Amino acid sequence: MARLRAHRQRPHTGERPVCETVQLYVRRLSGGSSWPRVRELRGFARLDLRPGEQADAVFAIDADTLASVTRDLGLAVEPGELLLETGPSATETQGARLVIEPPS
Repeated sequence: MARLRAHRQRPHTGERPVCETVQLYVRRLSGGSSWPRVRELRGFARLDLRPGEQADAVFAIDADTLASVTRDLGLAVEPGELLLETGPSATETQGARLVIEPPS
């Protein structure tokens, strides 16, 4: 399986140093045998920022990140469409779609 990386730039506009948290969510949009199709928190990064500073949160997206529980209770990366989302909270995310093709 190819390795992917997700980046999320987080600026700090406040006047004091802060520790920002950036979260990574994965949601299956189609395909696969897992149910229910829920949004799952799959990772987070903490960024220590000084006033005016910005930093990138970088997530390595691998098989462990994309795997879901199958009907036989195993873990597998199944073909289908996923939504990868990052943001400071579950209500403030930006996403990108990922299509996993069946093996040929």
